[in-house]
Amino acid sequence: MGLKEEIAAAQQKGKLHSSIRRHAEGCFAVEVADNANAPELRPRDIVVIDPRAEPATGDFVYIEVRHTKSRHRTFRQYCEYAGAEIRLVPLNKAFRTYRFGVPGEPTIAILGIAVELSRSFSPSGARGAVGLAA
Repeated sequence: MGLKEEIAAAQQKGKLHSSIRRHAEGCFAVEVADNANAPELRPRDIVVIDPRAEPATGDFVYIEVRHTKSRHRTFRQYCEYAGAEIRLVPLNKAFRTYRFGVPGEPTIAILGIAVELSRSFSPSGARGAVGLAA
């Protein structure tokens, strides 16, 4: 299922995060699935994504990484160097940095930038708040 289909399904089920209404049309929420950007973004955090916003250095972006036979979605910090090179960098150095336009790198699509973070302190608080998976 593609991103648009996942958002539409979540809207139909009424499972979109309540704070999305405060943001621009087309925003959606996802649950953080890994520690790639800990401590800023932690597993089970809910992040509202604006797919229309242009990223700037330092923004957290939600990306889709496309390999030959698979694809996955995750967060990285957007870093532009002298206007020539763009890197998508994890805060946790145990995870991979991606670079645009470099031979051997997977195809990467920026799906939007993070505009809001919601964190629950209860173990079950974040689950079920959103109909989308990261």
